[in-house]
Amino acid sequence: MDEARSGIQYTLSPFTFSNLNTFKNVFFKNFKTAILATQPVNKNLITDCKFTNSRLGIEFGITNNNVGPTQNTIRSCFFEYIQRQAIKVFKGTANLCANNVFLNVGNNFGGVQNATFGQVEFDVPGNLNLDYSSTRHIDLSGYGANSYSTRPYVSEFTGYGLNTNNITFVKQIAYSLNEVEVMRFPLPVSNTSGAGPDSMSVEVDYLYQSSSFDPTSNDRQLFERSRRLRKGTFTVIVDFRTNLQSTAFINFYDDYEYVGYGITINPIANQSDEDINLIFQAKEQIFTKQNHREIIITYKHLALNINQAPFETGKLTYTYRVLT
Repeated sequence: MDEARSGIQYTLSPFTFSNLNTFKNVFFKNFKTAILATQPVNKNLITDCKFTNSRLGIEFGITNNNVGPTQNTIRSCFFEYIQRQAIKVFKGTANLCANNVFLNVGNNFGGVQNATFGQVEFDVPGNLNLDYSSTRHIDLSGYGANSYSTRPYVSEFTGYGLNTNNITFVKQIAYSLNEVEVMRFPLPVSNTSGAGPDSMSVEVDYLYQSSSFDPTSNDRQLFERSRRLRKGTFTVIVDFRTNLQSTAFINFYDDYEYVGYGITINPIANQSDEDINLIFQAKEQIFTKQNHREIIITYKHLALNINQAPFETGKLTYTYRVLT
């Protein structure tokens, strides 16, 4: 099938079960919902399809049905100009979304500055959204003159599941003795009433490269003293099961390996000369922007004797995954 014509109400019929169907290389355009199944559907494959100019892309299941869709796979599909969710699944488990691309999805047809809906939504645990590509994190996670940091960061995914992004992101680290907000992550709450986690974890795999590294130096001692790399993982665990309405329980861990000559000797801070003078933290509270709670990761440097260390700057390259 080369193209699905508009005007068809749904492509999966509302009969009792619809199993083992395959949609491959199908182009869906100008639908209210491109693929809609209001009854249980199982072990269907949707691959290499394109969805554009629609209210919703794929919607499986209904909230008042106790039997949900299971073991369906949506893989390598392209979604663009979708007003609400690209993929929305009610009740079902063991459904897989993998290697899908979302471009201007969930923005109410208004661009990322109008992010309103998640791009993938599962209302119960037990589903996966792996290796997706979305520009929303680039536009909403950062800070600076060209970012939308004053806008609420509505998560790319809402509800429950394991979500991994296959895009690599880069942040520049400038020297600062004060906390600098470097990235933010939203709590993946749902637009569907009653759907959404009360806890989550964010894991950020990162590589920090000091910009003071000078590979052309003819001074061996200077060359060795300039080699500084840190590879590790930030882990943020958030628990909203608290009696305090405006706060959450947050644990932040920075587990890393370090290579290079240290630049800090600060006995007061109990810091040796075998590390980089760079400390990452998570904000001690969750703040609200238009009812969207967000986690902020910050960095800062310790005050050092200028004769002991340069003003450390560098590049932070990272990927992330979220479990809810």
